[in-house]
Amino acid sequence: MSIQLRAINKYNWEECISLKLDEKQERYLPQNVYTLAESKFVEDMHIFGIYKGNLMVGFAAYVLDEDGDMNITRLMIDKSHQGMGYGKLALIEIIEQIKRDYENKEIWLSIHPENNHAIYLYKAAGFKVTETGLESSDEIFLKLDLNEYCFY
Repeated sequence: MSIQLRAINKYNWEECISLKLDEKQERYLPQNVYTLAESKFVEDMHIFGIYKGNLMVGFAAYVLDEDGDMNITRLMIDKSHQGMGYGKLALIEIIEQIKRDYENKEIWLSIHPENNHAIYLYKAAGFKVTETGLESSDEIFLKLDLNEYCFY
């Protein structure tokens, strides 16, 4: 099984905003339309549809922030396609694309501390919960050292 990351553009943006999370997951991520809008104003933000063949099954975004840190800001799989391994495949593809295109040695992300499925996925890829001093009741930070990256 394989997936592809394809840029979001004028031909597929409506398909992207039609992707939905399970009702229990909606509090963990903003709607995709928010991230699409954000991408028009945040420099160095890359947005992708996650495709299985010609079907968009998810949405991903990452950004090189002002401090030079690489951040995965979005990874979601449509509720009707969850549990099929697409999230894992997409995360592997995102990490490999970042490694090819950037010299960063770390990838960061923040996540809701109760989003257990996502935390499990990121930890399986080698991300570690990292204290930054910016944590809040609805946000923890995870960091992946690319020198230690090995998905299991």
